[in-house]
Amino acid sequence: VKTGESVRIDELGYTVTVERVESINEKGKWVSYMTLPDGVNEVTIRNRRDGDTFKPKGMNGTKKVKEYMINEKIPRNMRSRTGIVEVDGQIGWIIGHREDARFSFNGNGIKISVSY
Repeated sequence: VKTGESVRIDELGYTVTVERVESINEKGKWVSYMTLPDGVNEVTIRNRRDGDTFKPKGMNGTKKVKEYMINEKIPRNMRSRTGIVEVDGQIGWIIGHREDARFSFNGNGIKISVSY
């Protein structure tokens, strides 16, 4: 999904919108703010893959996505239906759950919002 676009993902049952922002104006489970690396202006929405890891905001070190989902008690049948935002080959956000610390919003970046 490129900055400024909305995409409907029928398999997950929601629409993802990505827009450029300079401040946080809304908070919630279905909204994420992140700073993209230089030269990157799009994100990929996908499901989890074996071996996925990320650096959860507010935690030390990295964590396997599978372990995170088990610890958060996400039902097994929902784990593959939980969307993942990938930024430049790395996980930026487990949609509706935890963001990756490497993409923390610094006042100039993107807002990703999910609507059903």
